[in-house]
Amino acid sequence: LGEKAPEYHFETGLFAVDKRIDAYVFIGELASWNGRAIDQYSELPTKYCKNNQEAAEWLISCLQPGDMVLFKGSNSMKLKEVIDAVRQREA
Repeated sequence: LGEKAPEYHFETGLFAVDKRIDAYVFIGELASWNGRAIDQYSELPTKYCKNNQEAAEWLISCLQPGDMVLFKGSNSMKLKEVIDAVRQREA
């Protein structure tokens, strides 16, 4: 995405503002731009994490049976680590 990466992430956050989403979790600096848009234009809860481990721990602490989670990110973010940690907790 180059130099415009923060701008594009902010625009994606704007798109998500009026969707039926209960909470957002963002990992890393670029993803925080999504959250800035959501924080600016909605009352939805946002959680900012420095890394995958912090995100996994937060999700494990608050997910309830039947909750749905959408993971979105580039492969370089290694979100599978978060998914695997949550799944192991469920087992």
